Amino acid sequence: MKRLVAMFALVAAACLPLAALDFIAEAGLVLDSEAMKATEAANGVYGSFVGGLSHAGDGVSISWLLELSNEGRYPAPFLGGYYGGSAVEILEAGMRLEFGALGAALGYLPNTDAVDSPYALFASGAERSALLAEFSYESERFFFVNRWIGLNANLDGGIYESVVTTDGARLDADRGASLKYYGLKFGDFRFGFEDASVYTGTYFDPLYFMNPAPGFFVQYVTTASGRPWSRLGNQNSILGLFADYDDGTWSGYGQWLVDDINMNRFLDPSGVQNPDKMALSAGVAWKSPWGELAAHAAAATKYTFSSIGGEFYSYTYYPGSAIHSGSYYVGIPIEEQMIGYVHGENSFAVMATWADSVAGFDLDAGLEFTLSGAKSPANPWHDGEDWSETGTRWLDGALLEQRLLATFAGVRSFGSIQVSIEGAFGYVANRLKLAAVVDSNGDGNQEPVWRPSAGLELLGNLGVRIRYSLDF
Repeated sequence: MKRLVAMFALVAAACLPLAALDFIAEAGLVLDSEAMKATEAANGVYGSFVGGLSHAGDGVSISWLLELSNEGRYPAPFLGGYYGGSAVEILEAGMRLEFGALGAALGYLPNTDAVDSPYALFASGAERSALLAEFSYESERFFFVNRWIGLNANLDGGIYESVVTTDGARLDADRGASLKYYGLKFGDFRFGFEDASVYTGTYFDPLYFMNPAPGFFVQYVTTASGRPWSRLGNQNSILGLFADYDDGTWSGYGQWLVDDINMNRFLDPSGVQNPDKMALSAGVAWKSPWGELAAHAAAATKYTFSSIGGEFYSYTYYPGSAIHSGSYYVGIPIEEQMIGYVHGENSFAVMATWADSVAGFDLDAGLEFTLSGAKSPANPWHDGEDWSETGTRWLDGALLEQRLLATFAGVRSFGSIQVSIEGAFGYVANRLKLAAVVDSNGDGNQEPVWRPSAGLELLGNLGVRIRYSLDF
């Protein structure tokens, strides 16, 4: 505990000379049903404490936010049990600079997409924080974002089931990612191109971050053989398009992501037909007299976001599907795993939401239905199928997970104190559960697969939080 207190004190002392300093302290209590728990090992009832500081002014913002929780999502004793049954997580910690049309960011910050959507395809709508560095520019007509995302470095390979595949690829190899998007603005419309790359063998590759060219060309030019600059390493490139509209009352967007596309359907119809690996997302919102109403939909084919063969450059924050944590073998939730689309491959989702302010309360509610088939971004061809014969696949399994979830939240402020309550209820049929991989291709990748299982389970969640804010 002394370490934690000292850390808080040092950061507070460093920030005191700053103007517009905000201190945040929040306590919360959460109750989850068995099927709603984040992992197999997580506690159904747990508490948390969040604390942090932030400063904003003169185009500079600095903030950090830490959480102490006994949820036990990953149950191995935290730092040898020094914190008892609790663990400390960094929710956000970073710096942002804005000077006119230029912007920059550095730190452990939310990874966001070009489009504002719960079903954003290149950066998850869950807006999960990651270590990143970013440069941005926006003028009256043009905008550009170039972002490096840290994935894993100096990984403890012993926590995963598979470390080395038969072709020598290492799950514990360092990995990093690059995300870029370019766009044009025409009044209330925006149109743009998005590009993402994942590379292995290094945590930070300056060639991707310092080069504004699309990662697709960076990958193929630099890895071409027989040239003075030919380089080693495995990379994966994903690209797509987006468009959105916002006139202050109505807004909407559409987004298309392509991980791989079967061009042989046009160029060689009698040849090998590889699977299309792509995702689509669209939504619309209306600021009506009764609050903001919105609807969203998204889908992704099987194998989208996955690497190939025994490689581990999937479009994921972590290279494996599950970890050994204490005495548990714990699956990494898909929603935490995905850099992009929150529900991952082989899925379909629709959502309707409402939000408004009523009598001093900020209220919102939503209803979501999802369908999911077997998925494993860490282990492509996870049913042992031959990619050259499988073709495009989407929700074609004998069993599919069906999930219906209603959510609600309410927030009310009383001066410096804010009280919030949030919850969810619904059901899940054929819930996705971890299962051993079928590996007839023999590539040595033993990472487990999420597969639908028989049965019907109820979903329930309730959380209450109290936040205190102090402005200096």
